[in-house]
Amino acid sequence: MTPTSCNIGTPWNVLVVLLYASAAFGLSPEEVRLARQSFEQARAISDRDAGRLWGIELYGPMMLVHPDSRRIFANQADGAGKLTELDGVFVGQLPASENVSNTAMDWAGVRWTMLRLPLPQDSDARARLLAHEMWHRIQDRLKLPMASPANAHLDSHDGRVWMILEWRALARALQTGGAESQKAVKDAALFRRYRRSLFPRAAAEENALELNEGLAEYTGVALTSPSASEARAHAAQALQSAESSETMARSFAYASGPPWALLLDLHCDDWRSRLSDSSDLAAMLQDAMGIEWEESGGKPFNMSRAEEYGAPVLIAAEKQRAQKKEAVLAELRTRFVAGPVLRLPLRNMKVGFDPNRVQPLDNLGSVYFAARITDDWGVLTADEGVLIANDWTWAQIPAPAESAELRTQGPGWQLELSDGWTVDPGPDPDRWRHGRVLRSR
Repeated sequence: MTPTSCNIGTPWNVLVVLLYASAAFGLSPEEVRLARQSFEQARAISDRDAGRLWGIELYGPMMLVHPDSRRIFANQADGAGKLTELDGVFVGQLPASENVSNTAMDWAGVRWTMLRLPLPQDSDARARLLAHEMWHRIQDRLKLPMASPANAHLDSHDGRVWMILEWRALARALQTGGAESQKAVKDAALFRRYRRSLFPRAAAEENALELNEGLAEYTGVALTSPSASEARAHAAQALQSAESSETMARSFAYASGPPWALLLDLHCDDWRSRLSDSSDLAAMLQDAMGIEWEESGGKPFNMSRAEEYGAPVLIAAEKQRAQKKEAVLAELRTRFVAGPVLRLPLRNMKVGFDPNRVQPLDNLGSVYFAARITDDWGVLTADEGVLIANDWTWAQIPAPAESAELRTQGPGWQLELSDGWTVDPGPDPDRWRHGRVLRSR
């Protein structure tokens, strides 16, 4: 029998729309297809959850953005008419005042989940990222605000040693059960408490980032794993991989948040509803499991438990790492502090950066590599790093040695100044000392 019609392939009217998109907006049909596929994957994750995890539907306004072209692919219209619909995908251009990163952001009258293109090719990794970033869009509604404390102590020898020991105990707790798991949880909490006793601000700063990035990553793992046991296996593997991180200050919570949260899922049904912006996940788990607190005591007491997790070898390895790292820190001090520098005030700042490339620098702040900052004075693109104060009041970059050189460009950075702003090289007219970006009078 000869068929009278054929539905194989792309319908002609859809193809015309996509060809028009390619001509009018410089897009390919494949780009539109991949964007739609990502939105469908995100919606499927949310639909399977049906609001059970957090009491709120995860799926909502979402945009995918190319960092170079700044082209937007969105799943819905904006509130200011800036996007154009093309076959169910809304396209437009992100203005230079906004940074392209994986985050939640307000733009054109809408609260968006933003994701930086390209997304991971691996479907599982992409799913975790989508769920992670969708959680960031709703976290304010959960009264768990975004936070980005420095956690500089986690770049120190002791900070790293006791964080890794906590992780090793957590991995054991995830991979075992019964009394052995409970003992490992107790060890993890003990190492955590001892570490925090060494650094005055550690508890508040660690908790803040764990509630921010840690719960987002937990959401990604919990909602995209085939089962709870596979979620725990993934979290245990992530802990092991995180041990080799060059710096943990801004990235540790991605590793530590899911284990504590997944263990809470085993022992406390309603823990998520009892979260506040000052919660400590470890303390909540200890209470849920009925584990009594122990005084941390001195190092000998802790070492007696830590040796079971390879502490002596770890301490020696971290000592060698710290010695090698000092040369890196010395070079950063020369570039960002001792040499000619240009300081930028931060008042209405937005910043995009790679959380795996943040290096604390003494008590001054942290060097953020591959960063982009926007503020009243304009846009700074700093591929080779920018020093940002711990209180987020200023940013500092290495300046050209001679004031005669182009003042909106320096080693590893470019500065686009807004109208009414200028660069002052400092008191010496022939040489930079401590230049400033300031509003011209």
